[in-house]
Amino acid sequence: MKKLFVPILFILLVFSAISSAEEKNDEQPVVKLQEVVVTATRDEQEIRKTPANVTVITSEEIEKSGATTVVEVLDKLETVYFRSYSGNSSQSVIDVRGFGGENPYGKTVIMLDGRRLNRADMASINWLQMPV
Repeated sequence: MKKLFVPILFILLVFSAISSAEEKNDEQPVVKLQEVVVTATRDEQEIRKTPANVTVITSEEIEKSGATTVVEVLDKLETVYFRSYSGNSSQSVIDVRGFGGENPYGKTVIMLDGRRLNRADMASINWLQMPV
């Protein structure tokens, strides 16, 4: 009798926990999330229609980083890598998520105040001329 008491008690506790969990789920209201709007292109778009991943760095983040050049600011991002073939950071080549900024296809667009800085002819950007 004693050997049967513990397994039966365990089974009863498990079933009571399952039934109470089912009851609580019925009482909880359904939460509907609002649609997210992305404005990286300066036009409101649904997030599923956004053509690219965009990272925005705020002025507060720049001040906290202590960076003095754009290269230092962007180099702190995990997805950005700068390569300098001459040792001169002003002529560094940026590599974002594996797509170089100065490549023949122009897959990475570098913009400042809505104007494109890198050209399709693969001319390099002087990163030190960009204000921080």
